[in-house]
Formats: sequence, C-alpha cells, structure tokens
Amino acid sequence: MLAFGPTLLALLQSRREIYIKSLATAIKNSREILPVTQPDYDHDALAQIIDGYIAMITEALEDRDPPVIATVYFESIIPSLVAAGERVDTMVHVTVGMMVFIADDVGRHVDPEIRDAAMDWLSRFFATWVARIVTVKGSPASSMNPLSAR
Repeated sequence: MLAFGPTLLALLQSRREIYIKSLATAIKNSREILPVTQPDYDHDALAQIIDGYIAMITEALEDRDPPVIATVYFESIIPSLVAAGERVDTMVHVTVGMMVFIADDVGRHVDPEIRDAAMDWLSRFFATWVARIVTVKGSPASSMNPLSAR
C-alpha cells in the first residue's frame, strides 16, 4: 500500500456518515440541474454506495491487480444502470459532485505531512474514475454534449 494509504483510509472511514450526507446533497443537486427521474435513495442505499467508493479507493491504494471491485463496478454495475435507462451525464454529475465533497473534506482533515501526496493521488484516481464512467460500453453518447476539440 502507498505510504499515506492507511492514514487516508482511516480518515475516509471516520468521515463515512458525512460522505453519506454529501452524497444525498450531490444527488439533490444533480436533480436540480438535470431534471430526470432518479430513484430515491434511503440511508442504507447511500451507505452502500459510499462503502463501494471506499472499497474501490482501498483496492487502488493497495494496487490490487486485477482490481476486482472496480472491475465489477465498471463492467457490470454501470452498464446495467445504463441499460436500465440511467443517463451517463447524470452519473457523471453525481460522481463529480461527490468527489469534490470528498476531496475538499480530505484536504481539510488529512495530516498536513501527507496532504500533497494524498491529494495528488486522489486527483488522479477520481479523474480516471470519471473517464471510465464516460467510456462504459453501452453509454448513450447522446446523453453527453462533447466538448469541442479546439
């Protein structure tokens, strides 16, 4: 595991309830901007999502090869959500909103001695995560407005 990994994971796990509330806020914000029908999530469902986030972060920090949890997430869960009608732009919106909450929280609460390394790693991890969502097989390209290639 990366040197800062245990400290980062301990922080993430200690802030779990805050992240559950933050996820509810990210979903609410997404609904206000992208008015689509999304399921309502109770506390247990939100907790399961956060536990999945933390599990994927743990797996990445441990450099597990192959990454079992992430593979299931990106090869099964996300495609099944897309097949059920979930919009990619909605998933990206909620995911990015949640990642901003987590990054801000970690930046404020992580040990200053590991802050730069942890934030650099989280930045790369989160950017890769969003890129993988956008490229999931079966993603309806029409649900995202591509940026112009200027």
